[in-house]
Amino acid sequence: AFSQTDVLEFLGLKQLWRFFMKGKGKQKNLFGYDKLVINGMYRFIRHPMYFGVSLVFLFNPFISLLTLADRICAVSYLFIGTFFEEKRMLRVFGNEYRVYKENVPRFIPYKTIAVRKSRGD
Repeated sequence: AFSQTDVLEFLGLKQLWRFFMKGKGKQKNLFGYDKLVINGMYRFIRHPMYFGVSLVFLFNPFISLLTLADRICAVSYLFIGTFFEEKRMLRVFGNEYRVYKENVPRFIPYKTIAVRKSRGD
């Protein structure tokens, strides 16, 4: 990660500095998408990337007390981050995201897999 950026940017300090010095700015759209993406893995869970990274952190077989603490902190950070991301998604996509949020679980695809099995999808 450091080969593409410096330590201050990696830690988010440069972004924080720009935020306070220049203000929020105007965001045209979210990640280059003008519409909500709900196909692919997003049909099953709202945060597939966070879920996958969490699985890697939690089920890595090389573990010690220190790495366990790191992993718990990292997964907690990702989980808490989803609340902020979902607030932003509601602001950007409005009711469309609200409906999506009601029908698709955050992390564990229990609801959507059961529904798809019962419908034969």
